[in-house]
Amino acid sequence: MSHGNLYPRNDSKYHKPATYDGSTHWQDYLVHFELVAEINHWDEHQKALELATSLEITEVW
Repeated sequence: MSHGNLYPRNDSKYHKPATYDGSTHWQDYLVHFELVAEINHWDEHQKALELATSLEITEVW
């Protein structure tokens, strides 16, 4: 199955989820993310990719 450009990011109907930086509760962010995913009609694969790119990595040392 090809996951190609099902939802191109230059599409005016694309909604980008906010970046999660850990300053808010995870559950609140997850609700936001799931709403954006529903609006964009993302499948599970697309959701995983989008979530991975929405997380801000901070140093935990």
